Amino acid sequence: MRKTVYVLTLLFFAFNFYSCATKKPSKEEIERTVQYYFKMGVSYLNSGNVAEAIYNLNQAYAIKPKDPDILNALGIAYTKVGELDKAQEYFLKAIQTNPEKAESYVNLGILLAKKKDYGSAKNYFKKAIKNPNYKNKEKAYYNLALVYLKLGNLKRYEESLKKAIAYNNFFLPAYEELGNYYMQQDKYDQAKRLYEKAISLG
Repeated sequence: MRKTVYVLTLLFFAFNFYSCATKKPSKEEIERTVQYYFKMGVSYLNSGNVAEAIYNLNQAYAIKPKDPDILNALGIAYTKVGELDKAQEYFLKAIQTNPEKAESYVNLGILLAKKKDYGSAKNYFKKAIKNPNYKNKEKAYYNLALVYLKLGNLKRYEESLKKAIAYNNFFLPAYEELGNYYMQQDKYDQAKRLYEKAISLG
């Protein structure tokens, strides 16, 4: 009798163990896993370990392929390693998934500028600027200015740099870029004021 009870107990525990092992994870558990891989990916991306970043971000993407933050981060990662076509694919997916995510427009614009597609880059920067909820418009204006410079439109280049400063008085790259431009134009007093302002913010 005791042997029978022992065997039944073993079977009972084995059944419970099997049931636990095959239990589907909850939505909360899945989301925690996604966030773990995403945060690890972003951390590696910020530290410069792009290979690990891509690995972790792809793990998150495999679970949640329509998350615009994951798609955008993958676009940034692939841009960093020079896989521009793949990066462009992820930025476009991010925009399709969430058309209101202005950051993806800016990142795609930067990528297209790298590919010397200045017309398309300009359009994406302008789309980001038009988004009333975009909080980093100085970045869009700054990159738009660099595109205008490539296109030889110095008036729009200067205007865009001034807009970048207007939107963010602490955005140092715009001060430096505009100061350098004024130096080239022999506008030394204006350049000096910009450099001094940049140093004071520094």
